[in-house]
Amino acid sequence: MSSASSTSTTTTSPSPTQQLQQTICQKFGWSCIYQRNESTGTWTVTVSPGMYQKRTFTTQDTYVDDKTGEKAGKADVSTMALEALQESIARMESVPIQELTQVFASIPLTLLDSFDARTWTRFWKDPPTVVGIDTEGNQISPPVLVQVAFGDTVILETPRPNGALSKDMERLLRDDGITKVFCDNFAHKDKRCLGIGTTTNQNEGSTDYTVPPIVDIEMLAMEPLGYVKSPRGLGRLVTLTMPEMNVRIEKPKDSKGTSKGRFANINRFARIEQGKAKPLRGLWDLSHKEQTYAALDAWCTLKVYQQLKKDDNNNVHLVGQKG
Repeated sequence: MSSASSTSTTTTSPSPTQQLQQTICQKFGWSCIYQRNESTGTWTVTVSPGMYQKRTFTTQDTYVDDKTGEKAGKADVSTMALEALQESIARMESVPIQELTQVFASIPLTLLDSFDARTWTRFWKDPPTVVGIDTEGNQISPPVLVQVAFGDTVILETPRPNGALSKDMERLLRDDGITKVFCDNFAHKDKRCLGIGTTTNQNEGSTDYTVPPIVDIEMLAMEPLGYVKSPRGLGRLVTLTMPEMNVRIEKPKDSKGTSKGRFANINRFARIEQGKAKPLRGLWDLSHKEQTYAALDAWCTLKVYQQLKKDDNNNVHLVGQKG
């Protein structure tokens, strides 16, 4: 007589700490900072669910200063936070998930070809003091495409076959009178592929990519939105700085987890930078829809910067003109 054995899979529910950190805060781009009070032995967590919205929770119980105490203390204070933040969590879960092109479909962006002589004549005639910059295909230098936003206008540049940027683009990148705003991850890939960086310690060879007039909204958001270890990304920054839109911007994926919509176009730029597709000969190689997809990243970067620069009276520091 033979016996058959069966195996069962046990699903472990996430701990309160995992729920708060990963299921909630990481998904929404909220800051979540834990700290143990050395004098009292209590644990505190500070969560930032929006602009200048810090919610701090502290345990009543005390915990020893070891791994077991840390695990228990974090679980206790996480449970408190999850209960108190139910309304904020429910609101974020209830808003529709959209992509940038859906949210800003009605924005009448003006797209200009960098290699049209009239483009830079117009730009330098009355140059802005701030521009939003984004790139596509930033694993190579220069990248596959460069987007520069000012007002509701975006300049698009496809570097020449020899890899050179236009003289006017180079001039813009060197101009200390114009603030360049990026939404870069912490690896600063957009800035590096454009040759931006200032060596701050020659002995160590370290490089600072955020020296004025270079601004990164990922770093700028740390004060009003709280510290995070991983970059929030442009979609979350738009969501958090423009709550009046009542949407949650995320990268759309199909049932297999593959990027779709505007993010499917990123794959084309990736193939070009990897040498698996021919370089763009010019903007005519991109459809108007593809150009708009790319332009929106630079435009939204600029808009988030404006939101982050709001003063205490809720007056936006709008993009000015050089006097």
